[in-house]
Amino acid sequence: MVNNISYTHGLIELDPHLIDISKISTGDLFGIVKHVSKATTRPAPGRTFGFAVWHDDSLLGVMGFSSPVINLGVRDQYLEFPKDPSEKGYVLKQYLDMSTCVGLQPISWHWNVGKLISMLATSSKVSSFYKHQYKDDLKGITTTSLNGRGAQYNRVYKFLGYTKGYGHEHISEEEYKKMIQWMRENDVEIPSCAFGAGSNPRMRRIAAYNKANGIKNSMMHGKKRGVYYSPSTDKSVDEIVQLWYNRWGKPRYERTKDKQAPYANGLE
Repeated sequence: MVNNISYTHGLIELDPHLIDISKISTGDLFGIVKHVSKATTRPAPGRTFGFAVWHDDSLLGVMGFSSPVINLGVRDQYLEFPKDPSEKGYVLKQYLDMSTCVGLQPISWHWNVGKLISMLATSSKVSSFYKHQYKDDLKGITTTSLNGRGAQYNRVYKFLGYTKGYGHEHISEEEYKKMIQWMRENDVEIPSCAFGAGSNPRMRRIAAYNKANGIKNSMMHGKKRGVYYSPSTDKSVDEIVQLWYNRWGKPRYERTKDKQAPYANGLE
């Protein structure tokens, strides 16, 4: 369990030799994210885990991983995934979605920590954990930006295209709970969230509610996200940190160390 940590990190000069990552529980991951980011993070079915990024004993950021969504057009086309669902399900076990990539502010802005985290997701330390935990090789990481194209992934991940602007992020937790309650009261079958029952139980349950009420296109929010991909690498954490430090971290720090960050924490 991660205890006694600060959810903000002031500006200091980072020493690349003191940066490392460690596995954290999903509970700690979600607990940290709610204090450092406005992004909505929910538990996902399937394989889910997180890593923290540290500078000595100070938290710099977190990354979270989950089993990939079943269908993602530009990813499926680029990686030439099979169309047969059973074959595709087998192949997807060798990939992950990076669902969380968050650096603590304001140091993240000064040092481009988001790019560091996205690079560390491809490290041999993450893929070795995955192999040990799930007995499958980890071939690559897919992630999406919050809106449009995401600067922190540019030049370290390959941009594949955009999502179709379809999902449930615009439906609040309160609205979702009311949907579930209505289905219970009206004897509408509620799709299972058990592993193996299908991808994204939240979306399947909302779809079931919509079908029962004759609602169409309620999950088309129109917010298209950039889709990015990187193969896993055999690079160690130290190798990746040094590459980031020389190329993006230190140059960004030198340009911004005398400037005030636009926000003091990730909730602004």
